[in-house]
Amino acid sequence: ESIDTRVRPGLEAAGADLQHIYIGDAHGQFGRRLQLPNDCERLERAITKLGVVLVIVDPIFLFLSPGADIYGATEGARGFMDKIGRVASNTGALILMTRNLQKRRSDGALSAGRGSLELANAARSVLHTQQVVNTDHYALSVAACNSGTGQAKSILYKFRSVNGSGIIDAFGTSTITADELVAGESGDLERSQIDRAK
Repeated sequence: ESIDTRVRPGLEAAGADLQHIYIGDAHGQFGRRLQLPNDCERLERAITKLGVVLVIVDPIFLFLSPGADIYGATEGARGFMDKIGRVASNTGALILMTRNLQKRRSDGALSAGRGSLELANAARSVLHTQQVVNTDHYALSVAACNSGTGQAKSILYKFRSVNGSGIIDAFGTSTITADELVAGESGDLERSQIDRAK
């Protein structure tokens, strides 16, 4: 996304304090785009120096170091995640990485993202977001979590436009799962709408 025409206006529309936002690409404060995992030390120094608590890498593939293999080899993806995990552990920052979806989604939410399945297996948690079939809203669901118990409810949200930027309005929860989202199912949404109507 363009920093000047999409990211900054979106942050402003959401009410963000831009003094607390640091852009880690060629147009931002770091002089050039981060290349991960090669720039993990650089990222860790920046997090520590600036007191950063949330790092968003969107998408992972745009910030890969030359030669980094996170598609096929298990060792490559696991090594990548280990290095990112060390940065998070050393700094206490939450590192949120996104990956685009594949066209083929028949193997469930964990396999729906591009890259090796090991990316999902090595993550602390994996979230999946997608529009709920036959609705105008979206769901954010937990696809995997290795530090919690039970199934967390999905968060339902819609987009609204503010000065040309999409703002998220959360409005409820659902028991729809990440796998149901990927499969194009509506989970409990249709049933709960009927219950509300009654």
